[in-house]
Amino acid sequence: MLPCIEDLRITQINGKDRLALTPLDKLDEPPSLLRLKDQVDSLLPRVDLPDAILEIHALTGFADEFAHISEGRGRVEDLTLSICAVLVAEACNIGLEPLVRPEIPALTAARLAWVQLNYIRAETLIRANARLVKAQAHIPLTKAWGWRRGRISGWTPVRGSRAHPPCRFQQQIFPCETRGDLLQFH
Repeated sequence: MLPCIEDLRITQINGKDRLALTPLDKLDEPPSLLRLKDQVDSLLPRVDLPDAILEIHALTGFADEFAHISEGRGRVEDLTLSICAVLVAEACNIGLEPLVRPEIPALTAARLAWVQLNYIRAETLIRANARLVKAQAHIPLTKAWGWRRGRISGWTPVRGSRAHPPCRFQQQIFPCETRGDLLQFH
């Protein structure tokens, strides 16, 4: 039996019990928090997602892992731009149309469709992702968090949709231990 909590109740929807929780009242943010948010916001650069992906390529070369389906190593001009545009379209699930720029040869509808068909495949995505993961080993913060053997903080995938972190990093914050698929906090 649950203790009596006014904001928590059990309701019936279509004959099934459901938990209902009364929304919390909104708290006004103190002026010091608003100033801090403004200060942090002013420090962060405004970057469009495509520009960020192109910058990541410049740092890692991940787009070079996308080879033509014929396994030929020939490259068309500005292929990286086309690949990054297609990746944005697929990642955002927006299709190619919003990224088409007829005045830019690398961003024409035909070029983007050709790149999507001939370069974006499971094996090229896997290779590009592997290069990105490998590049993380050189990031100081990643090292501080416990980079080892291609895994950050040793997070270990387990069967199903769950994963659990190891305690080595977590114990710096609070003690815990793992048991099976569950993370136990003490």
